[in-house]
Amino acid sequence: MPASPPCSPVSSGASSGAFSTGDPGYRSLIVRLWLAPGGAEPLRHCEVEEIQSGEIVEPASLDEIFRLIGQVVQQEGGGHGA
Repeated sequence: MPASPPCSPVSSGASSGAFSTGDPGYRSLIVRLWLAPGGAEPLRHCEVEEIQSGEIVEPASLDEIFRLIGQVVQQEGGGHGA
């Protein structure tokens, strides 16, 4: 499988780590992916936001997005399909 495409950072205020633990009963994430003009090729941007805390992580790749989601699932004691 080819490596996932890189994502370009969009702000300097994003967290560099995993999400803080919040209410263990419910966690909600929003994943945002978009392209922006960037010269010869559009720039890919990625954000994952934890709704409860408002924390935003800017993953470097699609693989990193899936790793973050898997980490949240594991923290919740899930793991079904992750």
